[in-house]
Amino acid sequence: MKIREIIDAGKCTGCGGCVVVCPIDAVTVKERAVIGDECTECDVCSMTCPVIDGFPENEFDNVLRACAGRSDMQGQDGAAVSGILRSLLAEGYIDCAIGVGRDDMWRATPILITDAQDVAKTSGTKYTHAPVLSLVKDAMEKYERIAITGVPCQVHSARLLNEKKIVAIIGLFCMSSFTHGLCEFVSGLGVDIRDVHKMDFDKGKFVAYADKEHRVPIKDIKGHARPSCKHCRDFSAYHADISVGSVGSPEGWSTMLIRTKEGEKLLDLVELECGDADMDAVKRLSDMKRKT
Repeated sequence: MKIREIIDAGKCTGCGGCVVVCPIDAVTVKERAVIGDECTECDVCSMTCPVIDGFPENEFDNVLRACAGRSDMQGQDGAAVSGILRSLLAEGYIDCAIGVGRDDMWRATPILITDAQDVAKTSGTKYTHAPVLSLVKDAMEKYERIAITGVPCQVHSARLLNEKKIVAIIGLFCMSSFTHGLCEFVSGLGVDIRDVHKMDFDKGKFVAYADKEHRVPIKDIKGHARPSCKHCRDFSAYHADISVGSVGSPEGWSTMLIRTKEGEKLLDLVELECGDADMDAVKRLSDMKRKT
């Protein structure tokens, strides 16, 4: 398959990997990739497409170990990801980290940080889409050691880039990401989106935290899921060095799946409190995603 077929079929994840490898900058990406008329059909972009590469049969056959983790930072589920990035920047192991920030209207955008003190700008789950890898090309021109944090499709493409400057890939558990229509839905609940400080899923409900908790059944927001997510069969970010998510850990902790030798090395470098994680809970949610 070629990437144009993926785009036309509505399966493009908008990860941004194609932007990194296009030799003539013919690709832009927002919700999905857009290929300009100047494209020469070299098809290099297809080699970084996670949809074309396919999904693992066994999502957990590369897990070396699993544990729960939390940092001393403020953030969602123990701020484990923020703690990892802060430590790696503070230790000089990485020069920059690429993740996702948001504005006060909950519009998600990819951001690049170089200072450990700025890690908080990427903390918390946004649930809406941002083309994380679209910043990699510029980052590679300026920095030698790059960390990437993203959802399964984004870390899959990051792995396919096979770029030596990418020295840490942190994946996020993901059932689905959403269009900005999710934020409009929240506003329709009578909530000023600017007052929302956290969104989450809890016991079959979608929760927006503002002046109080606003809970609705998950089925009520399914219409705002991005179309490409309906084809995805990777819940736990198979291609990451370390995958992180809330399921399988106590409240205030994150589950961490260490998948590579590099991931083991990264975990040894960072300052996190570690505990036990329930892999069965992670596998149950993965099975649910594959079935739906």
